[in-house]
Amino acid sequence: MAISLYVATNTHSEGIKRIEVMDLKQSSINDLAALLKGLKQNYGWATLRGMPVQDFRVLLDRAARTESERNAIREFDEWIGHGLLEVLSSRSSQRIKAITDFTASLDQPKDEVIASIEKLDRAIALTRADRRLQRAGNTSSVLSKTQHHPASRLILVAGIAILIMAGGFAVTVQIEQYRRELASQKKASASQKNELENLKRELEKQKKTEAEKEQVERLAPSNPAPLPRPKLPEAPPAQTAQPWPVCELFSRESPAQSREVWWPVVGPTDSLDAVRRFCRQDAFRNRDGNVQVASFRDREMAAAFADQLNSSRQHPYTFYVGDPTIYD
Repeated sequence: MAISLYVATNTHSEGIKRIEVMDLKQSSINDLAALLKGLKQNYGWATLRGMPVQDFRVLLDRAARTESERNAIREFDEWIGHGLLEVLSSRSSQRIKAITDFTASLDQPKDEVIASIEKLDRAIALTRADRRLQRAGNTSSVLSKTQHHPASRLILVAGIAILIMAGGFAVTVQIEQYRRELASQKKASASQKNELENLKRELEKQKKTEAEKEQVERLAPSNPAPLPRPKLPEAPPAQTAQPWPVCELFSRESPAQSREVWWPVVGPTDSLDAVRRFCRQDAFRNRDGNVQVASFRDREMAAAFADQLNSSRQHPYTFYVGDPTIYD
């Protein structure tokens, strides 16, 4: 008993859901039919069939006034793209073929598609028979009123022609306006894309510049630090007024020639006065801030001179052979 009750309840729930889906489908059909009927009355089937699908969608979107109408357009968008308008406006002799081609292009049950098309026909209430009767009634009424007035008949024909041209012109204006809006949107999108590309190039250029700067900083030689000042002994020997003997042993070299390599003997920066007074008067501070005493073409001679200076007890300074110099 409980199982039967559950089955019955479940079946009842599924039936309610199917009814809700059918009601929703019928509501969308009614909304779409109302939109199609209004467009048909304003522009005519021939004008609507002659425009591209995208332009027809634009007319539908602009004609929609409620959210349910917009939902109906979205729900039948696939049908519109596959030629729903051609099926609804086709003649009796072409209706079967049009429906067959239309249902074959959709991935939906054929019976449901045909049933929905028939509901749209009824909702639009613009079947060919109705249109013929309406045109016949309107024509007979107008002719009965104007059969004795040829001028009125000409005016009526001219008025109808003007209305048809005005309808076509209105459609053309709306479509052209929509195309201009699309072109403006595309132009704005292209401008934003160009700005993003320019910003991307600027960032890449900045990163490249920073990388090159870091590489140059890594490869650049560090400036040589000046020699530390030697620690003086607590009781340095008193300097005498006599020249340092080692300076008299090494005579001056001949002038430097072009592209020759010379080895300098240098000392601390505070030894300049003592070196000029007791050793070489032409001593000077080089670009590193150290005192250059003399230069030799041979490194061994330069090293021997530095050793002789360091072995002297007449001064507290330390001398050594510096980096070679090439004279231009």
